[in-house]
Amino acid sequence: MFAAQSDDLTLELLVLPEATLLLTAAVIDPMRGANRLIGRRAYRWRVTTPDGGPAITASGVPIPADGAFEPVSRHPLLVVASYNAPARLGPQRPDPALRRRLAGAAAHRPAIGAVEGGVWTLAMAGLLEGRRATTHWEDLPTLAAAHPEIEVVAQRFVLDGPRFTAAGAASTLDLMIELVRLRQGLTTALALARLFDYVPPAALAPGAADGSGLRPIRTGGDPGRIRSEAGSRAGAVPSGPADATANRDARVKDADERSARKRDARVGDARLRDSRVQKTHLGDARPRDTGLGGARVGDARVATAIRLMESNLAEPLSMAAIARRAGVSPRHLQALFRAALGVAPKAHYLDLRLGHAMHLLRETRRSIAAIAAETGFADPSAFSGAYLRKLGERPSQTRRRGVD
Repeated sequence: MFAAQSDDLTLELLVLPEATLLLTAAVIDPMRGANRLIGRRAYRWRVTTPDGGPAITASGVPIPADGAFEPVSRHPLLVVASYNAPARLGPQRPDPALRRRLAGAAAHRPAIGAVEGGVWTLAMAGLLEGRRATTHWEDLPTLAAAHPEIEVVAQRFVLDGPRFTAAGAASTLDLMIELVRLRQGLTTALALARLFDYVPPAALAPGAADGSGLRPIRTGGDPGRIRSEAGSRAGAVPSGPADATANRDARVKDADERSARKRDARVGDARLRDSRVQKTHLGDARPRDTGLGGARVGDARVATAIRLMESNLAEPLSMAAIARRAGVSPRHLQALFRAALGVAPKAHYLDLRLGHAMHLLRETRRSIAAIAAETGFADPSAFSGAYLRKLGERPSQTRRRGVD
């Protein structure tokens, strides 16, 4: 599932009672957006519930179901449940029928995952034993104490073989963008993030798949072990006058630091307003989007090159010109792009031009020849050939056909 594949993907969502609309949408909408960017229905979804009836969300809005959850299927499964799942489905009150059906699904499904409270459901069914997993930050200590057989980690999402988990709604959006990155490539994933005007917490780049770098919730016998949620909270309660005095001093210090940060922010805002009225080195008076959906590119030279590409779609710059303005040699720019994005700069540039062409074909009535010129192709036939090789259909086909 989380690998480069040409086959289309159908994902089944098992939506449990009182899941949130936001959590469900964080799974479905990125797939819809990816279809729009790709130009075809590469992603499909099927919503199921334990009994086949509508899923009544936490806000009371029902989500229609396509049917009841059945263990036997060739499609990957994603269990969607919200923060209240531990109270309803936790180790004290498990759902035996659902647990048996989920356990049976493991023999048939290529991958099974869960988001937020759905992780508890998988844990109940024994599907996370010996695996790394995450859940909502409020439940991390409780999950670690209740299921020592799972390596519970404080990460936004985790991919571990045929199991995958995400901590919450925003983390689920990260997970789905990563799915698109691994299947369709980084350029499409970055365009997807941009489509939602989304700012990921870390750069989307090879090797950043699971939000690595965050500390694990330790479950071994070391001094850092989290024994229980209550115990960890109890440790934060002042035990005497000395602690109370220390806490009061800390609050005063925090207030002073907040005031200083606000003052610095006001100064920074003023400087930013001043800078926005000046021309940048790209000849644009306004800050430009990098096309990365807010994802941070660690190397400023790569970010500069991407901005140059986006600013020059109709009249493409040479790689030598881009490298020179980024302050590196063309060969060094190649290496920087491959390290940061996993693609060559020329390929990324072409993807940007063809992606813009797809948008114009679908959203405007401009002629194909005009769109070819607007995306840097002097010859409409060369444009059509490049479009066909990249997207699998001719520009005229994209214009005739819409995507759900």
